[in-house]
Amino acid sequence: YTQPFDVVIDPFAGGGSTIDVCKKRFRRYFVSDRKPIVEREKEIRKHELMEGPLKPPQWKDVKLVYLDPPYWIQAEGQYSKDADDLGNQSLEDFTKNLAKIINDYSKKLTDAYIALIIQPTQWKAPERQFTDHIGDMLRAVKLSVDMRYSVPYESQQCTAQMVEWAKENKRCLVLSREIIVWRV
Repeated sequence: YTQPFDVVIDPFAGGGSTIDVCKKRFRRYFVSDRKPIVEREKEIRKHELMEGPLKPPQWKDVKLVYLDPPYWIQAEGQYSKDADDLGNQSLEDFTKNLAKIINDYSKKLTDAYIALIIQPTQWKAPERQFTDHIGDMLRAVKLSVDMRYSVPYESQQCTAQMVEWAKENKRCLVLSREIIVWRV
């Protein structure tokens, strides 16, 4: 979705992997996180997305906004105890706020893409209920979808406890995550 020297925005860049990939592929980047990891805090701007989109020097150079947010209840308490942290919000607020982030970026972009990577919630959900966040996002974000990718996980991501629960309850385990790409 990008060419060399295009700008990629990643407002969930806490670990810095977007920086590494952009350097390797000759992309410029503008990254932030509400709480960057200590090892990369000099490279990653601190920014609270709930206050609005990250503002690059020139929007016209931005060709991709890459969103890899904390996955609702799966990330509860992992990054912070703050109520504004997406991982600590109710499902309704998570969906509403993530859709707002996507829509806010779409208003700033021209001839660009927004990519959201997210997996359904199951293991940490109440009663292990499958929750399809992509379905929620497609209903909440009114943009033209360029592509939807289903990316399988290796089965090793599941613990023995998860496998036993699935067998006992005759339920499938989530073994994929989704990438939805909107064209702006």
